[in-house]
Amino acid sequence: MTAPALTASALTTSALSVENIHVNFALPQGFMRSPSVLHAVRNISFTVERGQTLSIVGESGSGKSTLARAILGLQRLTAGRVQLGELEISALRGEALRKARAKMQMVFQDPIASLSPRRTIGQIIEEPLQVHFPEMTRDERAKRVAQYMDMMGLRQDMRNRYPHEFSGGQAQRVGIARALIVEPDLLVADEPVSALDVSIQAQVLNLISDIKAERDFTLLFISHDLSVVRHISDHVLVMQKGEVQEMAPAEQIFNNPQSEYTKALLQAIPVF
Repeated sequence: MTAPALTASALTTSALSVENIHVNFALPQGFMRSPSVLHAVRNISFTVERGQTLSIVGESGSGKSTLARAILGLQRLTAGRVQLGELEISALRGEALRKARAKMQMVFQDPIASLSPRRTIGQIIEEPLQVHFPEMTRDERAKRVAQYMDMMGLRQDMRNRYPHEFSGGQAQRVGIARALIVEPDLLVADEPVSALDVSIQAQVLNLISDIKAERDFTLLFISHDLSVVRHISDHVLVMQKGEVQEMAPAEQIFNNPQSEYTKALLQAIPVF
């Protein structure tokens, strides 16, 4: 079931632009020694058009999640700029940043841990509407929650259940509904299927792809596994130690990789 568009906020149609961003962390080294610096993200730039999917791939510790948090304004930049449409995310602070959250949402790696155990899934899905669209009535919110539950393949009789009563795949559908119910311009999915069984991964990936095609938002898909992103990506950015090793259309990455690191990641894909 398709939910009607929200009318409370006009969303932009422009691209996500990331310009020369750096994220550094000071690492204390002990008594009488100057702190060293961890360069978690180094000089990364890219642009993603609305409706496109950029997958960011690399091993654990490569800087993928730090980059995602920096883009969303959850991690302060050391240098650089992040622009979403006409909104400069990297310049926002406090209340201005909070108001911008409706335009950018996140789906997390652990579907159960990311959901409050004290709230029903109906309450969890509804909460972003209460925060970002306080002018909506209770009935309007309830109707919209029902519509998004239908879109996610969640039965209406599940509404008053709690997260621990759901499988990982079902819980991740709740997380996706919670993120998308405010119709963001940008969705960041950080390892959204790595905690799921292989048989469920394809279902969740197909669900995200289908809704993105319908809603036309920009998707940043974070993963350590190139095999997972193969069929969901328009472009792929490969990271290692905070730096870009390669960025290209997905077809080129899989058929004609240029960097030795990308080739090694491809060789690690299991053959069935």
